[in-house]
Amino acid sequence: MNFRHIGADFKIVVRTYFRNPVALFFSLIFPIILISLFGLIFANAGSTTVSIVVLNEDHNSVVSQQFLSALNNTSVVSLSFVAPASVSESSFGGWLGQNNDPVGLIIPAGFGANFTHRVPVNVTLFTNPQDAAVGGVAIGAVRGRSRP
Repeated sequence: MNFRHIGADFKIVVRTYFRNPVALFFSLIFPIILISLFGLIFANAGSTTVSIVVLNEDHNSVVSQQFLSALNNTSVVSLSFVAPASVSESSFGGWLGQNNDPVGLIIPAGFGANFTHRVPVNVTLFTNPQDAAVGGVAIGAVRGRSRP
């Protein structure tokens, strides 16, 4: 291994890059421009929190409170609550649309009792199909899955 030959080969490669401006642009400058552009576009993509409106029909049982507390302690969502007397389960989807809330969660009556007796419990999550990113974050948070 002769270092003179390696240095001479390196000089030739560098000269060919500088003699061909298109190769120089696409191999050195263009990737820097792309990385900078995507960095500017997606700089705040992971720092937003999704607001979820909650209708707790379980009348604040201990289990539903623990579930909502764990959900609210994530950095992904923030919860706001609606009084069950002001909105019913059947009109909750329409109420969300009227108030421009993209995501809503209904905790059904008997949630705590079913959970403690190991009966499967279904919560209802309303999302806006036109805002898939917010809906996906909310679904992942309610299911207990973190973002990649």
